[in-house]
Amino acid sequence: MQPGGRFEAANATVRQLIIRAYQLQDSQIVGASAWTNSERFDIAARAERNLTPDEFSAMLKNLLIDRFQLSIHTAAQDQQIYALVLVRKDGKLGPSLRPSNVDCDKVAEEAIALRGGAPPKMPGGEFPPCSIGMSGVGKMSARSKPLSQLLNFFSQMTGRPVKDRTGLQGAFDAELTWTPTPASASPTPEATAANLGGPSIFTAVQEQLGLRLESVKTPLLTIVIDHIEMPSEN
Repeated sequence: MQPGGRFEAANATVRQLIIRAYQLQDSQIVGASAWTNSERFDIAARAERNLTPDEFSAMLKNLLIDRFQLSIHTAAQDQQIYALVLVRKDGKLGPSLRPSNVDCDKVAEEAIALRGGAPPKMPGGEFPPCSIGMSGVGKMSARSKPLSQLLNFFSQMTGRPVKDRTGLQGAFDAELTWTPTPASASPTPEATAANLGGPSIFTAVQEQLGLRLESVKTPLLTIVIDHIEMPSEN
């Protein structure tokens, strides 16, 4: 989601849109036609104002219903996930996770007024406020983001859904550096290949952020697709 309520996706599959709309992992989607993972689309949508994460998800769900005639039902299945928890009982965070008091709504309004919604350019390749992304191979930067918006990143890195059980509120600045697991290796704490030349994602999260990814089994929402269609031409 971009400042000003804009959303753009280039060369995206419908399955990717469903994953983003419902905040799921690929394993939580059942019954999708093969074309939802092969056909690609360019999406451009705009709301009248900046949206919260929940409002953005609702907008994307409505787009899938309107353009792809998506119809679903949900079911619960026991699956292994990772719970994001605090390492220390006193709540002390790691050196690379710091509370932020930046007003992101104000930042977005200033971006719209001065640059038409484009994020400000920062010196030395620094990330602008109220953003999150990769700053290099095995490097993630977040500025003024709640932990809830880091969960999808952790899910992508570990291959499992991640639930926030830290109890931490508010926004944070975060820096994380790790050695990505080779495609041939399993992204688990025991994957020794991830430790070649640097920490695994699990070690980095614990040492740098003061958080831990714990493997737990829990009933998990699964989306069962009852109907979906290729969109008609505009």
